[in-house]
Amino acid sequence: MYEYVLNTIEFQPYTGAMKGPLAVLQTKAGNDWDTDSLLAEMFSAAGIATQFVPGRINAPIQAVEDYVGAFNPNGAEQVLNAAGLSAARLADLGKPCPCRSTTCG
Repeated sequence: MYEYVLNTIEFQPYTGAMKGPLAVLQTKAGNDWDTDSLLAEMFSAAGIATQFVPGRINAPIQAVEDYVGAFNPNGAEQVLNAAGLSAARLADLGKPCPCRSTTCG
């Protein structure tokens, strides 16, 4: 189920839960909140308990650019910030800059 969602659902940058699990499944796209809701719904249907846990993620900037469809670090940061995800690039003394973002689950 996780791999299906990971490999099928495309990220859409918008704030908060808006579409719901069914619309994410039908459109094959959603933000982190709605995609997490779809996965939780699928797990629940299979008898697997879930819970939402807020947190932060750290990811290499190239991975973030690829995920959000940006062409450079500034573009990736703008997409995440516009979606209300509080993105911040972290300076790392000349090494590739990871991106930190708040996520819902």
